[in-house]
Amino acid sequence: ETNDKRTFQNDLSTQFNFDYQLTPKTTIGIQYGGSKNKPLDIGISNSNITDKISSTIDSLIVTPTYVNSNKITHSINFYSLKKLDSIGKQIFFDAGYFEYNSNLDNHFSSNYYYADGTEIPNRNLKANNISNQKIKIYSSKIDVDLPLNWAKISFGGKISFIKTDKQVAYYNTYNPEPILDLTKSNLFNYSENTQAIYISGSKNLAKKWELQLGLRAENTKTKGVSATIEQTNSNTYIRLFPTLYLTYTANENSTFSFNYNRRIDRPSYADLNPFRIYSTAFNYLEGNPFLQPYFTNNVEISNNYKNLYSSLSYKNLTNGIDYITLVSPDTGIQIAKPSNFYTQNSIVLSENYTFSKWKGYENNIGFNFLYS
Repeated sequence: ETNDKRTFQNDLSTQFNFDYQLTPKTTIGIQYGGSKNKPLDIGISNSNITDKISSTIDSLIVTPTYVNSNKITHSINFYSLKKLDSIGKQIFFDAGYFEYNSNLDNHFSSNYYYADGTEIPNRNLKANNISNQKIKIYSSKIDVDLPLNWAKISFGGKISFIKTDKQVAYYNTYNPEPILDLTKSNLFNYSENTQAIYISGSKNLAKKWELQLGLRAENTKTKGVSATIEQTNSNTYIRLFPTLYLTYTANENSTFSFNYNRRIDRPSYADLNPFRIYSTAFNYLEGNPFLQPYFTNNVEISNNYKNLYSSLSYKNLTNGIDYITLVSPDTGIQIAKPSNFYTQNSIVLSENYTFSKWKGYENNIGFNFLYS
């Protein structure tokens, strides 16, 4: 199978910020961001069906596609900054709302031909794949900075509530009157509630040593409901995410650093979306609404000597997400779907040198060596 696709972009976005200083130590503000995107994908897929005994082409499937999308986002944030003194003690508060609305309209038709190019009768298929998705996110956070005589301390917390509603409809349009196919349609709701607290501190241990430690605790509860197949997946987990940074300044030209951190990455809304994108009647891409987050542990040692930066890093990734192609034994349909299925370990050696040979020009040369 070969696929050719051309994408047309039609984007409009805006951002608005307003700050007002209530007092010399108190500032409040509001920020709004919005966008409207109307991408258009026009493609064609050509599939060769080969006879496995004679190894000759048995038939051809030609599938033109036309995917029209309309995506609108709105975000608004209210925030305030309160300075407690003149040495850096302050409190920052933020409350935000985010909304995302997406409509996808996928028209495609599969046309069947014999190997000689003549059309196979009563085999053509025309369909319309429609998807509507709404996402709402409510969040609030507070950060406190407390520079003390013996260390710089920061702590805070954040809460967020996410709700996603998704409707997928599949219509056979070969006849003048579209027919809804319930076996290829879906109604999906997803919610995610997260509460997190953190604390971090930095301190000069000696004249040439600086240490920074941090810890974030995160409690997450998710629930995904597929009304079509009457399936509910719930998940609750508490995770800790430590960070450590240690810096040694050998002299004015050379600095050594060691850092460790653990991170969480959640699946994208596109990967969670159960919407099917057909390239042919026998091949489609589908999201997985029951994906879980993946985690990485990162360790890095680096040296910055004049204009030369060198680093050696190790990364361990667990519960990784990637697409797997499955073939239905009953229908022969190929389904590409993301899943949590792999662990990855990688080592990266990086060298980067910056220099200026001519006035007004900066030159940069470097390389990365990766083993995974």
